[in-house]
Amino acid sequence: MANNDIKILYIKPGAPWEQPFIESFHDKLRDECLNREIFGSLLEARIVIEAWRMEYNQRRPHSSLGYLTPAEFAAQQSFKTCNQEDTKTIAGRWSRSAAN
Repeated sequence: MANNDIKILYIKPGAPWEQPFIESFHDKLRDECLNREIFGSLLEARIVIEAWRMEYNQRRPHSSLGYLTPAEFAAQQSFKTCNQEDTKTIAGRWSRSAAN
């Protein structure tokens, strides 16, 4: 990494302003899941954490999504599906750009 002029920056413990998004997630995970449970085994921990993760990622409203659940937010988005002709066109463009 030093050859490419890349430096490693460490985040100080207890400095949530340096990485606010992941710190917010970790706070919620601790407060809503980990601090409320006493796990009897690794399997139990995996099951409880996975259930919390599914709730967090699919069923709970997020302020960053305008207080919609991820499913509601996704339903509001317009996604264009590709038909076979679109796929051929895209593949042709990609192969020409890759050759250059």
